[in-house]
Amino acid sequence: MERLSGGIQAFHQGGNGWCDIGYNFLVDRFGNIYEGRGGGITKAVVGAHAAPFNTRGTGVALIGNHSATGVSSAAKTGLRNLLAWKLGYHGVNAAGYTSANGQTIRTLIAHRDVNQTECNGNVGYLIMPQLRAEVAFVIGLYNNGVALEENPNGGWYGLDGSGEVSAVFAPHYGDPDFNWNIARDIAVMPDGKGYIVLDGFGGLHKFGSAAQGTMKNLWGAVLGGLGHRA
Repeated sequence: MERLSGGIQAFHQGGNGWCDIGYNFLVDRFGNIYEGRGGGITKAVVGAHAAPFNTRGTGVALIGNHSATGVSSAAKTGLRNLLAWKLGYHGVNAAGYTSANGQTIRTLIAHRDVNQTECNGNVGYLIMPQLRAEVAFVIGLYNNGVALEENPNGGWYGLDGSGEVSAVFAPHYGDPDFNWNIARDIAVMPDGKGYIVLDGFGGLHKFGSAAQGTMKNLWGAVLGGLGHRA
């Protein structure tokens, strides 16, 4: 990745005459996140990724050819986590709209939404609706939630302090009946068809396939995964 990003930077500087690499961040197929253009990741650094929409924007390069190949699960997770952090840090609604250059556009867009380009590929472009929903969901959990856990079959679960389980692109199997904000964590079953909610007193609240397993299997296969806090 160091050689690849260095090659992109060399092309942008030597070929395009820019001061630095055009993208603010890069994400590889393994979900690794790299800083691109210098200036500080918490700053509103103006990139060179989607003129004339660079100002007040952040450009992320999803490394790979996604014209006919889908985006890897790891890359989608890395991209989602990066955007949730960056947009949340600046108080941007990932599912909303904004005004730029006299146009109303989504706050989270692909390059082809504002320029004549094949970027981010026909197949890669298909992730955009779910990406917006997941990024907005994660930002909400950062602000209000207790825990976040991925379903191995796709989608996510968020848990708030009252025990309410929010399902995004995943089946919902139920919520604990709490009278106080005592929920602490959630773990999804390996088959993706159930989950366990842990309360502050050590109680386990099982739903879906989790309610059908033995205690030994639950402790061995699932409870070791508890601790994925938002």
